[in-house]
Parts: sequence; structure tokens; C-alpha cells
Amino acid sequence: MPSETATKYLAAVNALVLASSPSSPLSRLPALTFSYGRALQGEPMKHWCKGDEEGAKEALEKGSKACWHAARGEVL
Repeated sequence: MPSETATKYLAAVNALVLASSPSSPLSRLPALTFSYGRALQGEPMKHWCKGDEEGAKEALEKGSKACWHAARGEVL
């Protein structure tokens, strides 16, 4: 699954939890996050292997921001 798709799914689950009523079992769930591992590192590694250190930093920052927003139920 592409990292963008996984991030959108994570955001959708968190948005559902945040929008649930207090009586819903979903309201007891904490914000969901996941270890992004390879998906978070994949794009930066492509840049880094080509010697593009700045591109790697930018890709890592972009992915990290997307994950942060997804944990809050937002799509970047």
C-alpha cells in the first residue's frame, strides 16, 4: 500500500473516533498512530541514494507532517 493511502486510512480512522459520541465504544480509543518504518523512510531513501540530502530531508519532513496530521484525523 502506498504511504499516501495508508496515511489517508489512518486519518479516516482517527476522524471517526474524534467524531464519535461519548456513548460510543469508539470514544474510548486513544488517537491511533503507527510505526511508519519503511513507508516513512522509503521516499527519503530514494533521494539519499542519489546523493540528494536536501531532497531526503524534505521528503522525511513531508511524511512526518502527514503522519502527524493523520494522527489528529486530518488529511494534509
